Amino acid sequence: MLEHIPNGLNKAVSAIMSRANTAVKTETLRGITKVYDIKLADIRDRKKTMIRAGTQKVDDGIVGYIRYSGVALPLYRFGVTPTRSGTGQVVQARIRQDHAFERYDDAFIAQMRSGHTGVFERIGRNRFPISEETGASVATMAADSGVQDKAEAKFEETVTNRLDHEIHRILHGFGVK
Repeated sequence: MLEHIPNGLNKAVSAIMSRANTAVKTETLRGITKVYDIKLADIRDRKKTMIRAGTQKVDDGIVGYIRYSGVALPLYRFGVTPTRSGTGQVVQARIRQDHAFERYDDAFIAQMRSGHTGVFERIGRNRFPISEETGASVATMAADSGVQDKAEAKFEETVTNRLDHEIHRILHGFGVK
């Protein structure tokens, strides 16, 4: 169908993959917030978290990819009670929504001079040093089977829906130089 248009098939597949990558990225983030007890803003706000989607040309065609990388997110970004320091209550937290809250008997909530608030625990008997408790990284949450299944279904749905549209678009001269 697109054989008479130079690189017509590659252009259609590239446009489909680009749209599918965006849809999968969105669905993955949505799935993370449904499975894990974290807000979308807390995932996107991290300076040390990278979510990159794109396409890459290979020998026989085009491959779409989404890469998630970054460090473990602070436990405070997940479901934590209490949310303020100085309450005297035992810190409880959960990372996944389908799990019960776990007690952190020796932990406390504190706000650092930088303004960062977190769940901390003392190392040893002295006042300092302290270490911050962390939850899962975005890459770990994205690799969860429940999140992946929904993302793969969204990919298939997007490719199926966009195929006719992109072919029609290129046949009528749009996207062709």
